[in-house]
Amino acid sequence: MKSIFSAFCLLVGLGTAQLFAQAGALAPSPYGGASGGPFVVHFTSNVNSAPVYIDGNYVNTTDFSMRLSAGSHLVRATAPGYADWINSIYVNGNMTVPIIFQSVGAQQPIAPPAPPPMFRLRIGANVNGVQIFIDGRPVEGESPDGVMLSPGRHRIRVFKNGYQEWQRDVDVDRDWSLRADLRPEHATLEIVLSDANRNPYVGDANRRIECFVDGQIVPRHEGNRFQIAPGLHTIRIVSGGLSVERRWELRPGRSYRIEPVLNLNIRE
Repeated sequence: MKSIFSAFCLLVGLGTAQLFAQAGALAPSPYGGASGGPFVVHFTSNVNSAPVYIDGNYVNTTDFSMRLSAGSHLVRATAPGYADWINSIYVNGNMTVPIIFQSVGAQQPIAPPAPPPMFRLRIGANVNGVQIFIDGRPVEGESPDGVMLSPGRHRIRVFKNGYQEWQRDVDVDRDWSLRADLRPEHATLEIVLSDANRNPYVGDANRRIECFVDGQIVPRHEGNRFQIAPGLHTIRIVSGGLSVERRWELRPGRSYRIEPVLNLNIRE
C-alpha cells in the first residue's frame, strides 16, 4: 500500500512540474519584451524611394519597415534636391519614424545694384578755347552734348590763359546748363625808385610818390604794387611839385615796372 501511494505522489509531482514548465514557456520574461526588442520600426517620407542609412549602413528606400534593437540609432536619409535628413531615434517599442525633407532651391544669382541715375551737364563760356575741369578731371573743351554726371556735388573749374579762373560748386540733381563768364586777368603795376633818384634825406621815399590811373588815385594801403584791369590806361606819377604822365596798353596777366626818372635839362 505504501508503495502504491509513493508511486502516485511521484506521478503527480512530475505532472505538476511539466505543467509549470509549459506555463513558463508561454509567459513573457520579466526581463525581455520592451527592454530588449527587436521592435518593428516603420519609416515614411514625403519623398518616395529616398535611401536610408542606419548607423552608417544602407538599409532600404522609403517607405519600408524593419526590426531594430532597443536603444539609440542614427538615421540619415538623402534625396536629390533636398537637404539630408539626419536624426537620432530611440527605439523602445514598435514605432513610426516620419522623414520630412526640406527642399533646397537652386541659389538665385544676386542681381547687381541698379546704377545711380545720371544727369547731363552742359558748360559754355563767353570766350572760346577754354579748358574745363570737373572734380579735378579735364573735360575736352565745350561739349554741346554735355557730360553725364552722377547725383551729388561737383566742382566745375574753367580756365584760359590771360583770364581769371572761373569756379563753381554745383549740386547735380537734374540736367544742368552753365555758362562761365571769364574775366581777363589783371595786369600788375609796381613803382620802383632807383637809387640814383631816391632822396636819401627822407624816410620811406616810395610813400611820398602818388600814382593815378585814369585820373583815380591808387590807395596808399596797396603799397607800390597793385593790380588793375588790362587795357589802355593813363598812368600819372606825382611827387611834390613834379608830375609825369603816360598812356600805356596793359595786357592781361602781365607785370609792369614803373621807374620814375628825374632828369635835369640845363639850357643856356
